[in-house]
Amino acid sequence: MGRWQFHYRIADCAIVLQGTDSRLEALAASLYEGARCEQAGLQIHACFDLDVHAGSFMLKCAEGEIVAADSLNKFFQLVEWQLTETFMRGLKSFYQLHAAVAVCKGRALILCGPSEAGKTSLLIGWAASGALAYTDEIALIAEGDLQVLPFPRDLIVHQGTQRLFPEWVADLPTWKDFDAYRFVSPIVFGGHSSQAPVPCRALLFPVRKSGAGAVLHPLGQAEAASRLLQQSFSLWDWGEAAVEMVGRLVESCPANEIVFADAREAAALLLDSEV
Repeated sequence: MGRWQFHYRIADCAIVLQGTDSRLEALAASLYEGARCEQAGLQIHACFDLDVHAGSFMLKCAEGEIVAADSLNKFFQLVEWQLTETFMRGLKSFYQLHAAVAVCKGRALILCGPSEAGKTSLLIGWAASGALAYTDEIALIAEGDLQVLPFPRDLIVHQGTQRLFPEWVADLPTWKDFDAYRFVSPIVFGGHSSQAPVPCRALLFPVRKSGAGAVLHPLGQAEAASRLLQQSFSLWDWGEAAVEMVGRLVESCPANEIVFADAREAAALLLDSEV
């Protein structure tokens, strides 16, 4: 078996996956597709080996075994989360929000909110209307100019969203397909490998509510700041600087809450609005 190696980069953090098993080569190639890059000129933050031993799939680093699983599905999920955590630790110079990011007309729209708020379905609805989808979970904000960088992690698309957008989630590798959700590359939804920063256009706080028509509500700066801080991954590391950063964001970007049940209807409303 020949040795293979893949490089991945988000902003200034780069990692390597390598191994010899052909099944794991295909799995590695499907991880973080939007972050794949060439080797030249990279300073490597972490290097991981994917291996098979005694019927078990293993992820290793220089310190030894990190995770192991007896199925490709479980192994994919464990490795994907390990890479996500590695990138997040390596990108602490960027402010990190629990948010999806779409880019429309060259500007970022940050969809911020807790799990089950409807970020993913709204992001896909926006992509179906022509926006570019970059990430489902993490928004990176540059401290100096508040520009947004994509974090091209797979979108985790649950069954309800799959039923709304069946045309987007077909023909996936088997290890990305679970009973309740699927991992889908942002490339499928119009994202691409370019990681050029873009200015922030607006802050949106989705609220999915069964039976509700799509309604847009402006938010004041204090309320928007409170919600951003609640969904901050950087609060612990940044301390008081996090409050200052969030203050700058809400002063420079308009904020709205959008209540909706149907993501297509909500995306149409947003496209027709000034957001």
